[in-house]
Amino acid sequence: MIRSLNDLLDYAINASDGVIGSVSDVYLDDAGWTVRYLVVDTGTWLPGRKVLLPASALDAPDTDSRQFPVRLTRKQVEDSPGTDTARPVNRQEEEALAGYFGVEPYWLSGSLIGPAELPTVPAEPPADAARRGDPHLRSGREITGYAIAATDGDIGTVSDLLIDDTDWRVRYLLVDTGTWLPGRKVVFAPGWVESIDWATGAVRVGLTRDRVRNSPVPESVPEVNRAYEEQLHSHYLRDPYWM
Repeated sequence: MIRSLNDLLDYAINASDGVIGSVSDVYLDDAGWTVRYLVVDTGTWLPGRKVLLPASALDAPDTDSRQFPVRLTRKQVEDSPGTDTARPVNRQEEEALAGYFGVEPYWLSGSLIGPAELPTVPAEPPADAARRGDPHLRSGREITGYAIAATDGDIGTVSDLLIDDTDWRVRYLLVDTGTWLPGRKVVFAPGWVESIDWATGAVRVGLTRDRVRNSPVPESVPEVNRAYEEQLHSHYLRDPYWM
């Protein structure tokens, strides 16, 4: 199911023996546009601490109660490697997380991080020297607000990310067209992006404003269904991801 990032924020994370906290952000890699970690604010349970959880440790969300069950205990979360989410996550920290959660690092396998056998005791972090922050990990919340430009002018700003919770790939950017097309939102796939200036938050898509203006509008924003996706890809003359 395709879900809105803005809707997923503040979902409760429910361990096997109690609530851990709530989703405050996601980290995705800009190479595969795939969510690698959820940033969880532990609230009053572990005051002042945020933890990173691999996305595939989560079970299907309960949309009625706005909760994600997670295949971990509170003790496993409490003992997980500490990460300062106020600065870029470095590769050494990611290696420590992968070792602790018993998973193959995604940058080696090319796949979504997935649990093998969850640990009962913390693993020792790698002994090598600290490395720079991974330049490919991006905050989902930071991307919202990025400016979008077509080949012939500005379009608007990213207002949301639409994420497929089966494999945690970002399928679409939801764009608010602002004063250009008042009250309108349009949808682009990340694969249609030609360039991103991460320093300035400027995104360029290889489309004309006229093509965007005439694009199909989803019946319900930010939800999209397969019928709308087919219309969208047909309009932009792009092969759909499911093919």
